[in-house]
Amino acid sequence: MQVKYLEGKEGHEFNALVSGVTEFGMFVELEDSLCEGLVSMRDIKDDHYVLNKESYSLIGRKTGNKFQLGDPLRVRVRNVDLVKKQLDFELV
Repeated sequence: MQVKYLEGKEGHEFNALVSGVTEFGMFVELEDSLCEGLVSMRDIKDDHYVLNKESYSLIGRKTGNKFQLGDPLRVRVRNVDLVKKQLDFELV
């Protein structure tokens, strides 16, 4: 149902919270609809981020920027895949 809600909204921006971190990116939950999807590591362009399992965060190697559970973000819908039921986002 979450994927259907965002169908046709590619390019739209939303406020979100980091809801999970992994080696391949971070999951975000949109504040207004609770839709959840992935911001892939390959789409985070400002640095190379590594997972810190102790602090449940992604930390930039050069900048030291940190994304951790509960952090507020602004994201843009990059892709909506109804068949795979996946939502992909990118940082704004």
